[in-house]
Amino acid sequence: MAPRDRLKTEPGIDGSDLQSFVMRQLLAGWFRTCKTFYEAGNVILWRELPSLIPLIQCMPSSLWKLDQDNLSFCRPIFPSDWPRFSHLASFVKVLNTSNVILDPTVFSNLGACRPALSLLPNLRTLRWYGQRETFHHAHWLLSPALTELQVSIRKAQVPAASAIIHAIGTRCPTLKSLRMDCQWLAYSEPDGHAIPADCSIECYHVVNWGDLVEISKLSHLETLHVELWSGLQDYSSTIPQSAFLALKRIRLAFYTFATCTRAVKLFRSSKLQSLHLIFVAPASYEGMLAFLQDIGHIDHDSLESFFVEWRGWEDDRDDGYFMLGPSALSPLFVFRHLRVFKMRFGYNFEQADAVLSDMGLAWPLLQELKFGCWILSLRKTLMKISSLRVVAERFHNLQRFCVPIDASDIPPTLEGRPGGRIFNGSITALGLTGLPVLNQMEVAIFLSDLLPNLSTIEGDPGWEETLRLMRGFAIV
Repeated sequence: MAPRDRLKTEPGIDGSDLQSFVMRQLLAGWFRTCKTFYEAGNVILWRELPSLIPLIQCMPSSLWKLDQDNLSFCRPIFPSDWPRFSHLASFVKVLNTSNVILDPTVFSNLGACRPALSLLPNLRTLRWYGQRETFHHAHWLLSPALTELQVSIRKAQVPAASAIIHAIGTRCPTLKSLRMDCQWLAYSEPDGHAIPADCSIECYHVVNWGDLVEISKLSHLETLHVELWSGLQDYSSTIPQSAFLALKRIRLAFYTFATCTRAVKLFRSSKLQSLHLIFVAPASYEGMLAFLQDIGHIDHDSLESFFVEWRGWEDDRDDGYFMLGPSALSPLFVFRHLRVFKMRFGYNFEQADAVLSDMGLAWPLLQELKFGCWILSLRKTLMKISSLRVVAERFHNLQRFCVPIDASDIPPTLEGRPGGRIFNGSITALGLTGLPVLNQMEVAIFLSDLLPNLSTIEGDPGWEETLRLMRGFAIV
């Protein structure tokens, strides 16, 4: 029996069945052959779109004009132009905006004449990374079925983002994932410090406290990724105790530690798995200590991933660095189920052995440990390679370890007596930055003895050569 005849006789036809018989580029032709395939075909062809242009092109050709990548309307929209657009729009589940340009009049005409509240009534995922000129019309795409909203905008679109936030509470009651951030071009400060594209001190004001109150009304929200402006009145006291109880993943960017502390205390979810915090204000030792103390008082027994980073910069001074000692990190040891721990800011790593030993005891389930710093040219941020012994001895489930490291002082190889060697078979990947590797052979001998299952070293070419030597030892 031919595939087409066989499909016609089977009662449960869906998109996956059809895709198993024909190539995607032939689907459009197949779906026009008979009514049996038509609805299933629309599910496949219209489920995910890069823009609204394919839908608009299904409207009468006298309505629109496409000049290269720029689409515009030639005349007003008549009621007779809508039926095919509305029918096919009901199949769209995912919309990813692209660099294709829509004339601003296109959205204004669609919004003014739309037959329903939402242009895409069954849309579940909206990712808006282009079309900044028309972003203020994005609320016409919100639907009751929306579960994921990702928005990346420029500074001029911040008021429109706030309007979107105030609309989703009533328009998207089942929203589970909200990600809103600001895109900025990289630039250099007069003192020569290069600022990454997403690290401008002034960019973190996409969401204010009033917007956070609106977000708190989303009872199904599981993922929250926003940048909170600390320059407006604090409305945190108006957020009820029952807010944010479904949250599992949080990524928040702030200007100051104090703003972060006030916000994080609002998240009382017992399901929280991931917490990622970003700061751009100049860091201080006292400020970081107070922040860690406040974070440690939050009851997050379910927390599995913790990432904190400071995206500011300091001069080459001792007081611009955070002393990374056991007492500083001890407030975080209450998170007994951590599997991922990452820190990135200016710090002093002179007490590395004591810090790593305590971390290994506090977080027995840890699988990934990463330390980083924006300024890698200073020795005070580097960990001695001898501290890898503590890592191998204390972290029994660790798989990946990343740190700025000084590999100039190689410790002697351990004795090979039974039970006397320290080695760790779980670590398979290292990410090592810092000073160049001067003696690859000695480092390779030390690492092959300490980490016998190491398969990946990310770093400069000197580390690649070290890994090649280790693989040669394994062959022998």
